[in-house]
Amino acid sequence: MYELLHSFIQQLFPHCQVDVARLEPLLESRRVPKGDFLFQEGDVCDFVGLTLKGCLRSFFLKDGKELTLFFHPENHTLGDYESFRRQIPAYFSCQAIEDSEILILTTQAIAVLV
Repeated sequence: MYELLHSFIQQLFPHCQVDVARLEPLLESRRVPKGDFLFQEGDVCDFVGLTLKGCLRSFFLKDGKELTLFFHPENHTLGDYESFRRQIPAYFSCQAIEDSEILILTTQAIAVLV
């Protein structure tokens, strides 16, 4: 499972050396059943993630209608980075459109990477 994260980091930062021994205890795998929310608009998103299995979508409400921003299939990132970084309410929601598994990176995990 963590090989996927390591591969993803290497794609973004080819010269980055990941200390897996320090990082691994800080990672969390979270299952999100179809229809459940990973986070909702107005919540503070306290993580960023990587879709390991399944698919999720990010959307916001406008005039009572759901407007899709992104789909997050396997091997793609997700989260409201601005909410995560600034600890402010999220501007959109993220919901599983099929049974999914997400690798969660908290502030502590990100600090190990930089």
